[in-house]
Amino acid sequence: MINIKKKVKMFMINNNKFLPFKDREGRAKFTARIFRNQLKNSILDVGCSNKSLKRYIPQNVEYVGVDISGKPDYKVDLEQEKLEIFDNLNFYTVVCTDVLEHIENIHDIFDELCRISQKYVIISLPNNWLNYKFSFISGKGKDKFYGLPVEKPEDRHKWFFNYDQAYNFIKIRAKLNNFKLVKHFSIPFYQNTIKMQLFSIFFRFYYNKNLGYQNLYSHSLWVLLEKVK
Repeated sequence: MINIKKKVKMFMINNNKFLPFKDREGRAKFTARIFRNQLKNSILDVGCSNKSLKRYIPQNVEYVGVDISGKPDYKVDLEQEKLEIFDNLNFYTVVCTDVLEHIENIHDIFDELCRISQKYVIISLPNNWLNYKFSFISGKGKDKFYGLPVEKPEDRHKWFFNYDQAYNFIKIRAKLNNFKLVKHFSIPFYQNTIKMQLFSIFFRFYYNKNLGYQNLYSHSLWVLLEKVK
């Protein structure tokens, strides 16, 4: 845990950002850097878009990407087809970052990730509370993933959960699928303004026991699951 936290911190410092990545390309690079030891042999990248992750792993590693859009190896609608085109234990490592919150059948697809993996599953989930805590207080604010827009959005989240809920979901669901959570870490979100720092101090001391600081100031949860022998 300490090593991963140091890696995340150094990644953020070296990139001079409040977050270690700001787009899919950056997230792929981050995934490859943090989970280098698990990204070998064969990889299934679920929600690969344009297969950015492939550019950051060794060329001798078998890579297959699936998505409903972009330029995947296989176009798959997870809500209709699941991952039925793949056999049990088909890939050494299965990667699924910032995908599960977009699909209604999140429980089924989580089970599918575990079914296909020989060894590891890498998952990230957003902490939805982060961007909405001030909106809830003020009664203002909007975001493309929630709310009720006049026009139907092309992309939206199907679930609204905080950091603790995401962690408990993954930990318990993993056990049901004969996996164990071997590593997990949060990506912190920093806003370097006096106003945000004061809010941070207030939430840290006033709400810590009731809600948990991670629920209010963690950007996302990242986990590494390993199959139990």
